[in-house]
Amino acid sequence: MANAAFNAIKRASELIDLSEHRGVHPRMGASDVVPFVPLGDASMDECILISRAVGARVGAELAIPVYLYEYSATKPQNRNLATVRKGGYEAIRGDIEQPGLRDPDFGPSKINLTAGASAIGARQLLIAFNVYIGSASSESLATAKAVAKAIRESNGGLKGLKALGLEVDGQAQVSMNIVDIESVTLKQAFDAVMAELKTRDQSVEWSEIIGLVPDRINFPGATRYLQLKDSIEDHILDAKLRGAGYDIEV
Repeated sequence: MANAAFNAIKRASELIDLSEHRGVHPRMGASDVVPFVPLGDASMDECILISRAVGARVGAELAIPVYLYEYSATKPQNRNLATVRKGGYEAIRGDIEQPGLRDPDFGPSKINLTAGASAIGARQLLIAFNVYIGSASSESLATAKAVAKAIRESNGGLKGLKALGLEVDGQAQVSMNIVDIESVTLKQAFDAVMAELKTRDQSVEWSEIIGLVPDRINFPGATRYLQLKDSIEDHILDAKLRGAGYDIEV
């Protein structure tokens, strides 16, 4: 796993030039965030050790500044990914050379001009879930941002929910990360968006799950209820692992 992660980071650094990149989602590096997640009998401590070993190698061999985050963090302020990544590539590029301001855990105290910087760490499972509310008119985008602000934990919303309002491919999106799947369900996150939209006389057009999710977060009729474009069954991690020959409880 450590070798695979390192090779992926190395390849990304060869293919992606952050100095030429433009986008709306916060990002700081070609390999922006590299999480290690314990499954089955694996422990968080094992993931912490692996993440730190990979971080040290990335810093030494690729000259990419590395910030340890979540359970791997060595600095309290770096536990939260949003804090690590604040301001993105552009802000870190200006701050990192000022001693004590954005010191990395590994690698040079200088941004890698093409590969940027990376956050590497151990964390629990999360769900990346996006809800689209219409074409990105100024009104719809403002609504997406207002909904995201109302439902996220940092503004008094659902515990373990992070959210942003973004313009993606010409549509207004409420972009969510459920970082504590024991405290908030996928259905609760969707219902929170729906409730906020209802007060603004708007509705959901469609939604998407990014990546894989544990089967235990699924519920009867989830695909239709969440207005997913594809089936939630296409995203079940447990099934993917069984298909690859692994008998692991997620």
